[in-house]
Amino acid sequence: MSQSRLNRLCQTFIDKHHEPKDTPPYLASFFIEIGKNIVNMIAAIMGFNTSEYVDELTLALMSIFTPGQPLVVKYGGVSLGS
Repeated sequence: MSQSRLNRLCQTFIDKHHEPKDTPPYLASFFIEIGKNIVNMIAAIMGFNTSEYVDELTLALMSIFTPGQPLVVKYGGVSLGS
């Protein structure tokens, strides 16, 4: 995942007081409420044992969500869908 995409996700879903200064994994407790809900949903769907830490795979899956906007499926850099 590119640094610019990672920064955008962090700005969207992580509390401003806890913005990470290094690479994933990040503590799920650093995320705002909607971010925590999405992390928990992804963890359940993927069958993860815990959602305490958010790794790069989870962040990549979170990239389809933009609060207040319809979901967009991204494939190979091209947006598909609504």
